[in-house]
Amino acid sequence: MATISTIYPLGSPQEHTPMCEKHDLTLDMTCEDCDEFICSQCAKTDHKDHDWKTISTAGSQRRRELKKTLGKVKEEDVKMMDEKIKKASEQMEDNQKCCDPEVSKLQEHYDAIVSKLDEIKKNFETKLRENLERKNAEVSKKKLVLEKKKEQIKDLVKFLEDKHGTMSDYSLIANLRDLINLVSDTDSDMEKGGYSVSYRRGDISEGSLESMMGQTFDLDDISVTETDSFQYGDECLSVLEAVDKDTCFVNDSRSEYFELIN
Repeated sequence: MATISTIYPLGSPQEHTPMCEKHDLTLDMTCEDCDEFICSQCAKTDHKDHDWKTISTAGSQRRRELKKTLGKVKEEDVKMMDEKIKKASEQMEDNQKCCDPEVSKLQEHYDAIVSKLDEIKKNFETKLRENLERKNAEVSKKKLVLEKKKEQIKDLVKFLEDKHGTMSDYSLIANLRDLINLVSDTDSDMEKGGYSVSYRRGDISEGSLESMMGQTFDLDDISVTETDSFQYGDECLSVLEAVDKDTCFVNDSRSEYFELIN
């Protein structure tokens, strides 16, 4: 509950009348035009052409009208405030109802972007792994060939070590030729088996991300004058709010809703 000092700007109801700061005189008059307390000097200068009265005269008038004034406040003004409070609550509920689908649209768009990004990521990852599998398959094949030739070379070397003394010159030369050919044929091109696909990062600046996410706009920031010049169907428009050059919200005097048109 408000304190007395808040309810009564001049203090308690019985407090002495304050002084005029400008003329250092008692504030014993009231200016009806300016709705403020003044002193006798103020009445002669700043408020000389205004409707002013002595506080006692104005107070007597207020007392005679007090019942009527308070009755109006209670019966009309307070009820009007109740209506405004009710409308404020309803407006808050309506605002929530309007906000929720917008947030849902944002979430749906965000989820769609994340889903698409996940799909793109999977495609990139598939390309990276497919290259790995293909290159490793090629290298594995070359590795098997080398391992087979290695065993052949080792067998031929042992054969020559054990039998060179008993074999003919023709046979020795032929076997050495085979050995040289096997050794020279082991230079498999391993460089072509190297991993060849790389990933290059894209632009993730705030501007590009905001462009991808879309935008918000406030209808209060958009206004159109001369709405009588516009017509939608058979009705003249009372409200025309542009979203962009192709889209706008319209409303006629009979409708309770806005309609989005392109």
